[in-house]
Amino acid sequence: MPFDTIDPPLAIGFYCRDNDDFKDFCTRAAEIASNSNGAPLFTVTNSKPVKKDALASGSSVCEDEVSNRKLVLEADSLQLL
Repeated sequence: MPFDTIDPPLAIGFYCRDNDDFKDFCTRAAEIASNSNGAPLFTVTNSKPVKKDALASGSSVCEDEVSNRKLVLEADSLQLL
């Protein structure tokens, strides 16, 4: 099925054989996103997990940012298979 004919509400999964295949996928996904005129079907982002210790009360991070980081932590625990 051509990629541009996939209905956006459908769930999409990708299989990468190894780390090199994954890196190639990320490169191609970034190219697709940059050519999507601001409406990509999906995006791939690089981020480090935020440690809960970094969110301690002594931190200078505002409360909204703390809440957002907690959501990121929860989302990172899931994998799409």
